[in-house]
Amino acid sequence: NEGVPTNRQTDILTADRQETSQNKDILSLVESLKSDLKIKFRGLTNQEFKVFSAIYTLEEQGPVDYRILASYLRLSESSIRDYIMKLEDKGVPVVKEKVNNKKVLLSVRSELRQLVTLDALMKIRAPVFR
Repeated sequence: NEGVPTNRQTDILTADRQETSQNKDILSLVESLKSDLKIKFRGLTNQEFKVFSAIYTLEEQGPVDYRILASYLRLSESSIRDYIMKLEDKGVPVVKEKVNNKKVLLSVRSELRQLVTLDALMKIRAPVFR
């Protein structure tokens, strides 16, 4: 028995190296998501963010529709529809769900709620002074 040759290289990663590689991939993905969120939310006007944050807040109390949101923000339903459309165009994760082919319920994607709080989003939008 001559033993195992030691002069051959292997392409097989050890379990530790594979786990480290996966962790780096996950961290890279998280950083990419954070950067994407910062860009999207910093690009909103104050009024657009106000509409988004109202949905985020009101949704905790129950279903939110155009009428409820308009009443809460003291805006017309038409204005709310316009702001929702602008939020969608800017890639903000707002969900519109039609109920009984008539009433539209608004919500914030549950994935966003799991990732970040409204307070954290407000901090993202806060101007940075140096």
